[in-house]
Amino acid sequence: MLYGVKVLYTYTVGDREERFYEFSILCVQAETSDESFEKIEKYLNEVHTDSYLNTKGEIVKVSFEILDSFSIYDDEDGITEVYSAHVRNTSTMPEEEYRKLLTNQCDADELVPLRSL
Repeated sequence: MLYGVKVLYTYTVGDREERFYEFSILCVQAETSDESFEKIEKYLNEVHTDSYLNTKGEIVKVSFEILDSFSIYDDEDGITEVYSAHVRNTSTMPEEEYRKLLTNQCDADELVPLRSL
């Protein structure tokens, strides 16, 4: 069976307080959702380093958290849903701000601190 596994990467750059977050969906062949988590965790531990130097010589630290696993299947119309998740605002943040937070992405200039040598 094919699973989509959602991973959250957290990046810290030098001594800055700000954090960068990256969501990634990785596809993995597995018999169960638990096995998909195990395979992705092994893969991430083998492939990703804990830190690297960016173009300004700052240390960028990277950590990851496996958030979810989703069985991938073909819909009757031949459309494949790779991942789906529902969220709701349980904070005191107004809905408009919450939606902006969910959909706001970094532009190319904002990603400069994450560029490696």
